[in-house]
Amino acid sequence: MCASKATNDLSILRYDSDGNLLWTKRYPMGYTHGKTIKRSPNGNILIGGFRGFTPMVMEISESDGSVNWVKWFEGSHTMIYGSMAMINIVGDEIIFDYSTSVYSHVILRLDINGEVMETFVTKTKVVDYNKLELTTDFGGYFYGSFYSDSLDKGMILKSDNLLESSCIIERYEPSYVARLYDETFSDIPFAPTQTDFTTQADIEVTTVSQIITSKDACGIATGIDTEEAIEISVYPNPSAHSFTLQVAADLVQSTYVITDISGQVITTNSIQSENELIDVSSLNNGHYFVNS
Repeated sequence: MCASKATNDLSILRYDSDGNLLWTKRYPMGYTHGKTIKRSPNGNILIGGFRGFTPMVMEISESDGSVNWVKWFEGSHTMIYGSMAMINIVGDEIIFDYSTSVYSHVILRLDINGEVMETFVTKTKVVDYNKLELTTDFGGYFYGSFYSDSLDKGMILKSDNLLESSCIIERYEPSYVARLYDETFSDIPFAPTQTDFTTQADIEVTTVSQIITSKDACGIATGIDTEEAIEISVYPNPSAHSFTLQVAADLVQSTYVITDISGQVITTNSIQSENELIDVSSLNNGHYFVNS
C-alpha cells in the first residue's frame, strides 16, 4: 500500500495476507505521489508515480522496503496533479505509462532494471486519468478520455497489440533524460488507523442508462446512429448476496460491468439470459453501479 503524507513524502505500508502490518517506510523525496503499485518480475515491489510532477518508477525490496533503484524521466513531458502513472508487467518487462501536461500519453518499455528500451506516445490529444490495461502480452485496453471538438470525450481502445497495431499510439523519440535518483531513505514509526469492513450487510445497486455514440479508434462508426437508451433493471435492490439483472433479448451475450462509486471496475462478465442471476456475496458493503 502506498500513501502520501502531510509532508508530501511517499510512504509504503506492507501487510501480510491477513491484514497484519509488517513494516512501514518513509521516502523523503519532496512533493511525491505514488499512483500505482505492482509486483516486479524479480519479486520485489514497483511504485509508479511522479516526484515534483516528473514521472518516476522505483523498485523497493519486498522484505523491508529498502530502495533498489529509482528512475525519473526529465523533459518536456511533465505531469499534472490529476495525471495517472500506471505500471503493467509483461514477462520480464515493465510497461510504464502516464498522461502529461501537454495532452499526450507516454508509454515506456523498461527492462527489469528500469532502463528505457522503447518509447511510445499518443497521436491524439488526451486528458487526465488515461491508462493501459494489458491482458495478454501487449494486447488489452487503453482507456480514459481524449480531447476533440473542444470537448473531453470518453474513450476505450481494444487491440491485440496496443504498441504495434494501434492507430492512436505511435513510436516516439523522447526529449527527456532518464536519471537515477540516489538518496538515503529513512524508516518512520507510525500505526495507521485500521477499520474492519468484513461485517455482512445489504448492498445497494443503482442502474444507469446512458446514451452513447460509439466509434472505433480510426473514426469508423461501429454503432448505430439512433441514440436510443436501452433500459435494464435490477432486483432485489438492495441485495445481500445476489441479484437478478433483467435485460432485453438483444442484450443477451453482451457484457455487464459492476463499478463502485469511484468508477473502479469491480467485476465484468457476459450476460447469458434475459434474467441473469449475479452473485455479489464477495463484495464489501457499499453502493455499486451496474451497466450493460
